[in-house]
Amino acid sequence: MKTGVLFSVWVALSALLVATVVASFFLTGIPSLAAGLSIASIKAGLVFWYFMDLRGEKGLVRLSAVVAILWLFIFFLLVAPDYLFRTV
Repeated sequence: MKTGVLFSVWVALSALLVATVVASFFLTGIPSLAAGLSIASIKAGLVFWYFMDLRGEKGLVRLSAVVAILWLFIFFLLVAPDYLFRTV
């Protein structure tokens, strides 16, 4: 992989880090959660695609990565009702 591409991804990850910090200072509540999760998803996608080299992999490896992400999403969905409806 070309060094220029990796440098560009690094710059993008750094910019997203700055966006995360800025969002944490200016947003509160649900917008903060939405911004944080959106930015984190983009960063994770960049790391998966470029640094874990899923871009160059074929079938089964990509499928395994997608299935792992789907399971994580399912676990979050199972935990969310407990978190949302818990009384202190």
